[in-house]
Amino acid sequence: MLAAAHAIDLHLLRRDRQTDQDRPLLMAQTDTREPRHHTAAHWLDALDARLQPARVRVARCLPERLRQTLVDRNRRLLVEPDETQARLTQLRGETREPVGTLALDTEERLPEALTDHRRRTTLRLPETTILRRELSLPAQVRPRLSEVLHHELDRLSPFPADQLFYDARLLPTAKRAARIRVELALCPRAPLEDWLARLARAGATVERIDWAGAWRGANLLPPRRRPRRRPPRLGIDGWLVLLALALLIAALASPLWQRHAHLARLEQALGAARAQALETDRVRQALEQARQGSLVALEQRRLQPRALELLGALSTRLADDTWVQSLEFDGRQVELTGESASATALIALLEGAPGISSVRFRSPVVQIDRNGKERFNLVFQLETAEPRP
Repeated sequence: MLAAAHAIDLHLLRRDRQTDQDRPLLMAQTDTREPRHHTAAHWLDALDARLQPARVRVARCLPERLRQTLVDRNRRLLVEPDETQARLTQLRGETREPVGTLALDTEERLPEALTDHRRRTTLRLPETTILRRELSLPAQVRPRLSEVLHHELDRLSPFPADQLFYDARLLPTAKRAARIRVELALCPRAPLEDWLARLARAGATVERIDWAGAWRGANLLPPRRRPRRRPPRLGIDGWLVLLALALLIAALASPLWQRHAHLARLEQALGAARAQALETDRVRQALEQARQGSLVALEQRRLQPRALELLGALSTRLADDTWVQSLEFDGRQVELTGESASATALIALLEGAPGISSVRFRSPVVQIDRNGKERFNLVFQLETAEPRP
């Protein structure tokens, strides 16, 4: 009965000469058949398939006794049908234990040792009974891929969708690609219905139909026909285990939390100290600038001669017949304008004074007719005193 799938394969190989890209996808809006939606069981199966490798790696790290306990509580029954007879294999972790056979045309029940597999039974078909195809579909159908495949099964196989069991998966595709790649697996429904009814009478409810070499998480059984998974009941031992795990997590997290809190306090104190140090440095720089400014002012005041001292020196050196009408002093150079009975004698008088040098007339001497004196305009350099050690 399962060999009828070969007819599907030959028929589809003839029809595959036309590419799927050249034929548009037509979704029958009037089709009243129920499309295949993603139910909670579908998502649970997908999550279970993704977590299976992680569970295996974690189980290898557990103690032997605990690992055996988990393995015993997660036993599975594998049914491999072949025409009218099926091989029964018990799966315990990574070990396989043959437990007998089951005939299709009898009413015998499962052995007593397998009564706990009522909701963990897998029906595994031969690979030759499965037709697998790779499709190229527009990327716009990704959110409604199940509905599109349901409506397109009439075109992809010689049988209508209600006479097939099928499953599909997305193949790796470049991001933002215009088309997606989908792998479709299907098989006739009629022979499988016989085996599903036979296993139900024997006391085993099938939760998965796959095939030899199937991809991880493949399940040909429609989601609405999969048994609902009930949350496991936790006894006293289970609650004690959860409490122990919670205490262990708290014990491991407490030092980390304390260290994090201590680091936060240290960072806060460090930030306050850094701000105080910056403020101290700013005040120190302001004081240093003020000190440098006062030193420069004191140094200039000490080096530059005072105007009173200059006037005193000129009053002593100049004769009584000399009048100074204007005196300009810019710190280093002094300019005198006035009248004297002998203007040329002023140069010798001033050069003899300490701190005065480079005495010269700025303009020619002019003779005044009314009083016989000479008008002069001379300049000289006033040397600053050397700083005292």
